Amino acid sequence: MPGPRRTPPAEEAALAAAHPGPSAAEPLDPPAGGPTAAPAASAGPTPRPRPTSAAVPIPQADPGRTFADRPGRSNSHPTEPGQAHGGNQRTFGPAPAHRPGTAGVAGAPTPRPLLVNPMLPGLQLQPMVHVDDMASAVDFYEKLGGEVNHGDRDGDWVLMQVGTAQIGLVTRPPDASRGESTVELNFTATMPLARLERMLRERGVTVVEVATDRDLGTRLHVETPEGMPIKIHQVEPDLMV
Repeated sequence: MPGPRRTPPAEEAALAAAHPGPSAAEPLDPPAGGPTAAPAASAGPTPRPRPTSAAVPIPQADPGRTFADRPGRSNSHPTEPGQAHGGNQRTFGPAPAHRPGTAGVAGAPTPRPLLVNPMLPGLQLQPMVHVDDMASAVDFYEKLGGEVNHGDRDGDWVLMQVGTAQIGLVTRPPDASRGESTVELNFTATMPLARLERMLRERGVTVVEVATDRDLGTRLHVETPEGMPIKIHQVEPDLMV
């Protein structure tokens, strides 16, 4: 029986060159504690960054335009009391009972300096009341909130400030022959009496006389169409309220 075939030396050299084995410098297994292979990368797809969209500009309010100027809004809405023009923009002032220039429950206006027009007489009502007892009359009007401006409560004539009006009190009885009654409808004027007299005569007003009063000085006496006397005396504008 023939023996196994031996590979010729030339053929062994060719096989060794084609399939080299491990050399002595390269052991078959790595030494213990040596470097380990890096973990394999995940087989899943790599996430892509999301594309960023362009920034959308935010509309800014136009400082020169108001709510009423926007399209579709009418600028002709009537403005209500306490409401600014232009819709819902309200401006609130003090409550009616506490508004400047008011006082008391009824909201009576506080006296203000009179604005004088030099072309007008500048008349202001100042009735004269004939009283029997000056002290009692002054006490009565003081209970109404009045105070004495001129005169003496024990004298014959007193000028009192009662609320926003001034009234005169006089102890002499009214002169019926001259049309006087318990209350006289008198006025003060800022216009000089000589000039006022000329103006009233030119307008057809009946001027009775210009007389001098012991307490009030010179007064212009005129009459209404019914014959009721009215007396006017001059005061400085700064003294009128």
